[in-house]
Amino acid sequence: MLIANVSLIPSYDMLGMPILPWIVQVLMALTLALHWSFLAMTAGGATAYVVNRYNSLNSDTVALKGLSAFLPFSLSMAMTLGIAPLLFVQVLYGNFFYTANILMGYVWLGLLVLMIANFYLLYLGFWLSKHQRGVRCVGILILLLLAGSALILSSNATLTQSPQAWEAFRANKGIALYLGDTTLLPRWTFAIFALLAGGGLFVAIYALLRSGTKNETAGRAISKAVLVSVVGMAGILISGFWASRSLPQATRSSLFSSGESVFAYAAAASFVLALVLTLSSWFKKSVLKLGLSAVLFFLGLLAMAALRDTLRRIALGKQLNLAEIPVHSQWDSFALFLVIFILGLMLVGYIVKEGFFNRPKLQVGG
Repeated sequence: MLIANVSLIPSYDMLGMPILPWIVQVLMALTLALHWSFLAMTAGGATAYVVNRYNSLNSDTVALKGLSAFLPFSLSMAMTLGIAPLLFVQVLYGNFFYTANILMGYVWLGLLVLMIANFYLLYLGFWLSKHQRGVRCVGILILLLLAGSALILSSNATLTQSPQAWEAFRANKGIALYLGDTTLLPRWTFAIFALLAGGGLFVAIYALLRSGTKNETAGRAISKAVLVSVVGMAGILISGFWASRSLPQATRSSLFSSGESVFAYAAAASFVLALVLTLSSWFKKSVLKLGLSAVLFFLGLLAMAALRDTLRRIALGKQLNLAEIPVHSQWDSFALFLVIFILGLMLVGYIVKEGFFNRPKLQVGG
């Protein structure tokens, strides 16, 4: 009886915040955008498995040679960088986040199973890279597992900001997805299209750097990647509008009456400009255009990460006010974290540069 009367919304950490909330929010948005970017690279490689032909005499193989070896690294970086925003969510919304995790228990832990399975599939794709049917099947399975992971994460995110649904949802005993939020389906659709958009850009840039802009025989693989990216970006804009319309009226009014609505406009503008640049690369292959598109795409992801946090705070407005939580700043610990974080990003950048951008160009038959 005593347990039954306990509130499912725990109180916040009585020690308060270890740093100013806005710093945590900035770092959360940055690391989340980086996490999404590496996930998109993985999805792009899996899509390349599906839509391209692989044999020793084919130009697609030349343009994408070496891609299979890069994908386990991209997934490992996606998982590593995915831990950081979860930790920042814990700092800001731990009492809501952990309750949602417990209520989705077995499904939430299923993320580990899906990611481990994807690792094995990526290595399998590396060994099967010369076998057309095998590598296509692997690519399809990887994309399905990524889509399943995105659904679990979207369900958990919506449950975290829906404490009013916890009492009824706990009857599922941790073996069901939370499907009771009107924004869940558009959010999940947005995530799928974002993976395709970023993944297509990554593969197109990779193929161009490998084969060179004057290698006409590699144009087919590049065109396919650009097409995937264009479809993904168009889908982002459509699903983003759908997500906006699916918000509760009170939430939408609160968002667009506040200054933080700039994140929605910034995201839309970034994705539109990225779409235009990517589409223009369909007619004339250009590393510069695709590179600028990738920068704009990342800025769009950054704005979406900030918008995501804004919507969470609006949804939890009745249960949480970050301004009321005491802050006991630990600047020495934060400085140590910041130094390690910056050095870590520099190391990742160096690995990507040496293992990806500095690969020598190949020619057909090479």
